[in-house]
Amino acid sequence: MESLLSDVNAVVGVTGSFIADRKGKILARALPPTYDGASLELVARTMMQTFTGLETARRRKVGDIDVVFKDGRLLMKPFGDGCVGILTAPRINVALLNLTANVAVRKIHEETKQRAAAQPATAAPPAGVPAAAIAAAPAAPAVAVPVKAGS
Repeated sequence: MESLLSDVNAVVGVTGSFIADRKGKILARALPPTYDGASLELVARTMMQTFTGLETARRRKVGDIDVVFKDGRLLMKPFGDGCVGILTAPRINVALLNLTANVAVRKIHEETKQRAAAQPATAAPPAGVPAAAIAAAPAAPAVAVPVKAGS
């Protein structure tokens, strides 16, 4: 995925980029070291919550979010399982950036789907035990606490 971020970073005016999952966890990054992981995860988590809120309110898929600051710009591009964040100069040719970024986002989405499919499924219930019975079982045994009468 880093090679795809390098393609995005090659566009004139791009400072760096990152990929995050739906929970805001950074999956890959190609940024200067001044951007720490905790801050990126906070930004990614906030943007994913924003995308989810907009999709819920509008009842349809939401496009890019473009946030412009005094000294830079953050362009967030959602895909099925996360988003790509692109940090740029404040005055960048967004149409030119989109030519490269949209192709990269499509490839990133395909790669994350393949990785998810390759991961082993959660452990199956023991033979002969219905999954519903396991789901209904308490997580921890109940503990009886003696209560002193007349207190």
